[in-house]
Amino acid sequence: MVDIQNSPSEGDSERRVHPRLAFHCKATIRGIHQVVKVTDISLGGFFFELATNKKLKLGTLVDVSMRLPTEERTIRFKAQLISQGKRGIGCKYVSLMRDTRESIRNCFETFKDTLPID
Repeated sequence: MVDIQNSPSEGDSERRVHPRLAFHCKATIRGIHQVVKVTDISLGGFFFELATNKKLKLGTLVDVSMRLPTEERTIRFKAQLISQGKRGIGCKYVSLMRDTRESIRNCFETFKDTLPID
């Protein structure tokens, strides 16, 4: 079983520990003031598109609310901004509660055979 609570950062593919799923859902990130589109998810983090050229401070901890299609309730957790490119922001999970960690794992396991893994 993979521990997603203390996962290494989701940087370039040479450093990537967890495979990513092409995955789409909406999320709210406190401080960004817009609903963002998550475009991939892994057991270590996620990537979201950002419709602005504004540079965000990497290393910042943010509060995230995300509705996974496998869950009845919205999950809430902290994430750290770890990379920013032209398309958006890469984040890693920080100090996930057990039920949130299991919700993410359940979603990943449900969709891993139906969506391309990077």
